[in-house]
Amino acid sequence: MNGKTAAMVDAADIDKAKAHLLAFFAAMAAWEKFAEANFSEESTDEISEKVKALYRQYATEKHHDQDRYSWSGMDGGTYGKHKIVDVEIVSKSRAYIHTNENIFQDRFLMIRQEDGMWRIDSRQRKREKWEKQAL
Repeated sequence: MNGKTAAMVDAADIDKAKAHLLAFFAAMAAWEKFAEANFSEESTDEISEKVKALYRQYATEKHHDQDRYSWSGMDGGTYGKHKIVDVEIVSKSRAYIHTNENIFQDRFLMIRQEDGMWRIDSRQRKREKWEKQAL
């Protein structure tokens, strides 16, 4: 953790940010399972609306109308095996939460506090270098 700004965010707030991210991971896994089990031409609108509702609940407004057209098909979904490995406080209202599934799956998610609630703002994944990705 960054010592200078870490004092600006208390441990309870950091725990809330982590809990929010883990809840998003669980909700996304449930959506992926639903999408895989129910995929058909007739169900695409329902699948789309469900993922948009997730983004409205867990992400900043810039993601609210975002759709997702694929899912992992793995047990636990895209984020099922990801563990939080570090939190980097950027400011009182922003933090990077680093996750890792294995040495090839490093990610960090920018999470920011808006109106007293934590929201996911962006995601990056490291392959050869860090690159932005959709949620």
